[in-house]
Amino acid sequence: MKTVYIYRLLDPRDRQIKYVGKTVDPRGRYQDHCEARTNMLPVSRWVKCLKAKNLKPILEIIEHCNEESWIASEIWWIAHFKRLGAQLLNITAGGDSSYGGGKGQVIPPERRARISNSLRKHADLFRVTILKTRTPKAIAKMRATKKAQWESLPESEKLKEVAKLREMNHRAHSPEAKRKRSEAITKRWELWRKDRGYTETWDKRRLVKPENRKYKARVA
Repeated sequence: MKTVYIYRLLDPRDRQIKYVGKTVDPRGRYQDHCEARTNMLPVSRWVKCLKAKNLKPILEIIEHCNEESWIASEIWWIAHFKRLGAQLLNITAGGDSSYGGGKGQVIPPERRARISNSLRKHADLFRVTILKTRTPKAIAKMRATKKAQWESLPESEKLKEVAKLREMNHRAHSPEAKRKRSEAITKRWELWRKDRGYTETWDKRRLVKPENRKYKARVA
């Protein structure tokens, strides 16, 4: 049975508790939080604000559970920190996974309505603040403004900007940068495979678990 970790995210500036969650892969989950791929969730917007200041949240494991007990544990910890006055960014009371129910759990209609209203509010905010600024007219205006600013620069400043862009491009495509990206991707892949018990053996174009293999991988 897999170990499920209950964790909390802390603000690095004052160590205030901002979020409580669960995961079976703390490293991968922390990386997901730091990437903050969406603006839909309050915790993602908070992480993006930290990244704008060259900061990252702090992840702390607060309990080790199993696949049967994590739901009650997560709900308890969220309620506990709220009783202590923490302004958590969780949009649910816990015990759910990807806005759905945990294993064997049925989400009550009132909680579904709260989640739906919260996501709808953030979607409306996204449409107002982002989509309205990305209309063809707004984009054309921004391009014209940037072009005018570029043309107003002296020739020496233009040369400096071009040299800076070339240097950034060179760094991004240098052998060292490519090696680091390759190592990072390999590390993420190894963690993902180890967490799920997969091996290098391929069977019918899919990875299979050791206990389901039809043949053994060759040993060099």
